[in-house]
Amino acid sequence: MPNLLLVEDMPDSLGAFVTSLRMAGHTVVGITDPCAAVETYRQQQQSGSPFDLVVLDLAMPNMNGFEVADQLRALDEGARIAFLTAFDEPLSVGRAEAGGAIAFWSKPLTAPTLIANVAKALR
Repeated sequence: MPNLLLVEDMPDSLGAFVTSLRMAGHTVVGITDPCAAVETYRQQQQSGSPFDLVVLDLAMPNMNGFEVADQLRALDEGARIAFLTAFDEPLSVGRAEAGGAIAFWSKPLTAPTLIANVAKALR
């Protein structure tokens, strides 16, 4: 069963995404605080059960998704990261690709589309 970390600062969106992914059979840790997400990733990696995929919202307070991704990559070069954002301008997409993101998804996103995107990213 794939182990996912989902970081989204909007609690309602996070709850809906986590519920949908769990119903699809994934193990999901959902976090609204980007700083806590970095610590959770570190702890999970140290426990020997690393996340198979991290889905990061791009626009978050305190630390944006790119900054979170940079910290995750400092902990684990092989971190598999996908971005989820309402701001899909070409500069953001290009930066995500240059940083090694495996996917860049635009909001709004339906549950079936999210599930399909995650399945594709895990292949």
